[in-house]
Amino acid sequence: MVYADTQGNYGYLAAALSPIRKNWDGLLPVPGKDGKYEWEGFLPLEQLPRELNGANGYYASANNDVVPKFFPDYKIPLGFEYSTPYRYERITEVLEQDKKFDIADMESLQGDHLSLPARQLVPLFKGITSDSPEVQTAIDQLLKWDFVLDRNSVEATIYEYWILKLTPLAYALHLPEKTRGSFHTYDLRRVIGWMKSPDPDFGPNPVIARNNMMVAALEQALKDLGKKLGDDRSRWKWGSAHKARFEHPLLTAQTASLLTVSPVSRGGDAYTVQATSSPSEENANEVHGASAMFVLDTKDWDHSVGLNAPGNESQAGSPHYSDLATRWGDGRYFPLAFSRAKVEEVAESRLVLQPAPKPEGQIRGPSDSTTPADKSVPR
Repeated sequence: MVYADTQGNYGYLAAALSPIRKNWDGLLPVPGKDGKYEWEGFLPLEQLPRELNGANGYYASANNDVVPKFFPDYKIPLGFEYSTPYRYERITEVLEQDKKFDIADMESLQGDHLSLPARQLVPLFKGITSDSPEVQTAIDQLLKWDFVLDRNSVEATIYEYWILKLTPLAYALHLPEKTRGSFHTYDLRRVIGWMKSPDPDFGPNPVIARNNMMVAALEQALKDLGKKLGDDRSRWKWGSAHKARFEHPLLTAQTASLLTVSPVSRGGDAYTVQATSSPSEENANEVHGASAMFVLDTKDWDHSVGLNAPGNESQAGSPHYSDLATRWGDGRYFPLAFSRAKVEEVAESRLVLQPAPKPEGQIRGPSDSTTPADKSVPR
């Protein structure tokens, strides 16, 4: 948990059940016959990472391992599998600028679509040429790109499908042949490492083989995009392929007028601060990501803002059922009314729920047995 208060304090507190393991770290199976590896309960809460007003001036948590950065002296192993660190590294890159941040800056950071993997991989195309005019045009486009996965970017689409094709090609060189068709647990960090420093698995001329692989993946990506999005490359905008869909489980032809929410074009991917998932062979739609985002001002709670989707109300048929979806896609935050005065100021309507009076002569139930007949009890 990250923490901030009205006095300007900020902190981090880990709160979880972390087992105390004797003689092993939990990564592999161990014999259970003699109790040698039994757990010895759980770490006390006070022994988990915690800090108030740390020297870094901030805490950044994006499904990454926070211990190395914020608790470098903490030596108890807590876990081994975390998301790749690109989102966290981009957050850190922004927050370590020498400036004072405001609400607008935090809105921009939550919606940040700069791709750190693209910033490492795309420059490897420098000096690579292709005999295919289409492929060469794509290389030239990528080399002029700013690495931002904007929903209106054609280069972002080319890059995403290129990575989709490049990853299995790179892994195939480093896997036993019999596992290549069934292995799909890819780690982009490995792909980046192989591409930046091609090893002998690439063959006698690793750099040339690496370059050929990059071009081959790009050829596959362009061919796939032509089939999916047509021949007009100007229409290959990332948001045209990358959409968030809100499909109600009760959506049918009969309920469509009540439950349909229009798809929302999205930027970003699984490795940007605003995580919106990456394409698969089946489609490029967003399949995970944050539906709610908030920027909270502890100095003035009424100055806080948020995003949510798809609507401000879950009641089908309400004008507010899907009224936030477009704002969510655009990154246009709405104010979060906190104080009673602010809530009263912005309230559009008021709904009061209260029990109906009991009809005359109604038989009382067991819960009413001690209630005088002439008294009313709120429920």
